[in-house]
Amino acid sequence: MNSQFRNLPSVDQVLSVDSIRRLAEEHPHDLLTDLVREGLEEARASIVAGEVCPSLDKIAASVAAALRGLEEPNLRSLINATGVLLHTN
Repeated sequence: MNSQFRNLPSVDQVLSVDSIRRLAEEHPHDLLTDLVREGLEEARASIVAGEVCPSLDKIAASVAAALRGLEEPNLRSLINATGVLLHTN
């Protein structure tokens, strides 16, 4: 299991992948760095669970997917009925 941890890329290696560098042109560096760190933490958790270390491309793809998830709007419509409850005498 220890050798699997050694196969994990560094944050800089993930940030230097072409797909991530293209994303860096449009998004803040700090955001991408945080997402890469989260991706590497997920990779560490999978190694602890007994899985094989994911490849550099797979980690970069998960970072890109996480960024797309942040870009999607998450607003939902709702009905504000508080006025009905407060002002019905």
